[in-house]
Amino acid sequence: MKLVILYGQEATGKLTVGKHISTQAGFNLFHNHLSVQVAMCLYPYGDPRYDDLVVRVRLLAFESAAKNKLPGLIFTWAYTHPECFHHFQLIQETLATYDVEICLVHLHCSQKALESRVTSEERRELGKISDVEGLHRQQHRKNCVEIPGHNSLVLDTTNISPEDAAKNVVNHYDLLTTGA
Repeated sequence: MKLVILYGQEATGKLTVGKHISTQAGFNLFHNHLSVQVAMCLYPYGDPRYDDLVVRVRLLAFESAAKNKLPGLIFTWAYTHPECFHHFQLIQETLATYDVEICLVHLHCSQKALESRVTSEERRELGKISDVEGLHRQQHRKNCVEIPGHNSLVLDTTNISPEDAAKNVVNHYDLLTTGA
């Protein structure tokens, strides 16, 4: 199985690019907010039980996909360092006994593009940050860098269509030989 992890700060196009990869490669899409929505049903944001449940849901999903030999899975993540590095290590540990290749893709774009994209209706509907002030607060508190010590395909989504960004990922990681 190939686990494609699309990561970067808010509004870089992770979900949109992920949908196009899903269509092009035939992989299922497990976006970040699916696990967040489960945790929000039980605990308030910031509660340690909330964070624990988010991580457990993700690990369970990844392990289930690997155990059942899905060809691939796409995961979107607003990875921030160093806070999320332990979570990344848990993903690696959980999948170590399975035949899984983790394909890292770091998306970024210009500040102007971020501020334009963050206000989209789709973001609001999904409960994502959907205003420029919220984006600025996240940027101030987060360190959205490449995952250290691991090779990532780095894509600037400022001037590339989501379809073309997805094609780059599919070609770089040879996803068509694994997928549909």
